Amino acid sequence: MRILFTGFDPFGGEKINPAGEAVKMMKNEIQGAEILKLEVPTVFGKAGEVLKKAVEQYRPDAVVCVGQAGGRYFSIMALCSYGLKCGISEQKIRRDAYAFLDHLESLTEDEDNHFSRADVKDGIKKPKMIYFYGILKY
Repeated sequence: MRILFTGFDPFGGEKINPAGEAVKMMKNEIQGAEILKLEVPTVFGKAGEVLKKAVEQYRPDAVVCVGQAGGRYFSIMALCSYGLKCGISEQKIRRDAYAFLDHLESLTEDEDNHFSRADVKDGIKKPKMIYFYGILKY
């Protein structure tokens, strides 16, 4: 079995990216599975191209994309993508996401760490545009 792990390169003036560093530190073999490692650029569109080429070249059995999202306590996009993949209707996802906002607001006191109805609306749209999901089904 071959598993491709990706981690992003540094961005935003940082010298390292913890996701990329974590992938680099992985063993080359885990329980008999060959571990392939790839650093992808933190450039929208370019990361997908690099990942697609790696999938075509190495033909892994699985792909795990590792990343960081500093300052976020909740990712609507990730939950929506997972829900859609599991066959949950967009209507149910939307209802649950909006209902969950009040609870999420109670979890933070950081003024820069809040979600709004507009964020939920935007997050629900994005899973349809995320290029990694198309590649992972490659």
